[in-house]
Amino acid sequence: MSTACVCAAELCGVAGAFNEGVDRHLGASRQLVACVLLRQVLEEAMGSWWDRTVPGLGDCSTRAQLVSLAFYLPDARLARDVVFAWNCLTQACHHHAYDLAPAPSEVARLVETVERFLAAVGEPAG
Repeated sequence: MSTACVCAAELCGVAGAFNEGVDRHLGASRQLVACVLLRQVLEEAMGSWWDRTVPGLGDCSTRAQLVSLAFYLPDARLARDVVFAWNCLTQACHHHAYDLAPAPSEVARLVETVERFLAAVGEPAG
């Protein structure tokens, strides 16, 4: 059995492709798929970065990691953007039938934020 290793940057690209796609069969679900992928990428990258930066903090809840991010990430604005992005992605991942899916422009901004975080923490490319 072979296992495929997909790097975070590739998953961001896949999320961006889902967001920009025009597949009529998926409709607004493509933005939801992009949000699920982005949240997974963000959480995995944060866990990996915490393991390298402050071992043990990656075992804490995601909310605790996000609060701590402002103290360890040199770019305070990026830390705020990451917290905002995670909250938006979480809201999208807990989608209800009466909720509207995020707009493609909103998801594009979230993709950009996650990509900036990956670049800032030096997430390995694969």
